[in-house]
Amino acid sequence: MSDKRGITCCFTGHRPDAFDFGYDEGDPRCRKLKSDLEQAIERAAGDGYRRFVTGMAQGVDMWCAEMVLDMKEDGQPFTLEAAVPARGQAARWNAPLKKRHERILRLCDNVICIGDSLDRETLLMRNRYMLSQSSLVIAVARKKSGGTAYTVNLASRLGITVWYV
Repeated sequence: MSDKRGITCCFTGHRPDAFDFGYDEGDPRCRKLKSDLEQAIERAAGDGYRRFVTGMAQGVDMWCAEMVLDMKEDGQPFTLEAAVPARGQAARWNAPLKKRHERILRLCDNVICIGDSLDRETLLMRNRYMLSQSSLVIAVARKKSGGTAYTVNLASRLGITVWYV
């Protein structure tokens, strides 16, 4: 394992519509989840993780990216990489989400574009790339199928540590 991988953590989790609170980030359940995610990132930092990789999907990916950027602004020696599945990832999103997505990308230390189209295989390639970079996954996994389940199952098979939030 390279030194870079040893200090790298990636995120995986569901989009807002998979949660009872949906897109209402003011809902107490969402605020609690975000607080738990922030604590997991702080714990990772305490364990020496300095590089974070986000897949930039709505929900968990973007929330964690924003937390890392906030901590970085507060002086944490973090780097944030966005592993975007394909150009136009946010093309069909509403204007506020697009703006949020663009802001995060502008503030990332590195942005990598995985493929040419937003299809299932490219999304899975993005997830495999994130795992190839990481020795830790912070995951919000409530379903037994889908991209998040695929990612945590593959991480486990590869011997990558998974922290469930």
